[in-house]
Amino acid sequence: MDIQLTDTARIWWAAEKTHLERPILWETFIEHFNRKYFPQSARDELLCRFVELKQGGRTVDEYEAEFSSLSRYAPHLVTDPTIMRHQFQKGLGKYMRMALAGRALATHDAVLDAALEIESVHKEPEDSHVIQSRAPIVPDRSGERPPQRQ
Repeated sequence: MDIQLTDTARIWWAAEKTHLERPILWETFIEHFNRKYFPQSARDELLCRFVELKQGGRTVDEYEAEFSSLSRYAPHLVTDPTIMRHQFQKGLGKYMRMALAGRALATHDAVLDAALEIESVHKEPEDSHVIQSRAPIVPDRSGERPPQRQ
């Protein structure tokens, strides 16, 4: 399968592959490619965005999508499941963290599932069987007054 690369990347790859071992591991290719075309300053910025990521006004799914996307720039944080769970949980909104506080959740997936469940319950409308107060009595608009009780 031939992946179409831009001319600059194709020229770089043609020169670079003569210096690399054959066959080359994907990780080695990515490391060399990133060093050339993805500056460390940009990777550092994405790492900071990951570390400081907060749910804000997003849904849990939206927050998780960005968390997963940015997590590849922090491999040292996401290889340890405890640190990954903690990182995800600390970025959740306050009400969500409070709801999760009493639960002993060991993994990122467990925290995600619990957060999605809490969010779904939070979005549910109030129970329909709750008795609502009576509607206020509307005065007669004909101008007549109701007879007074004695």
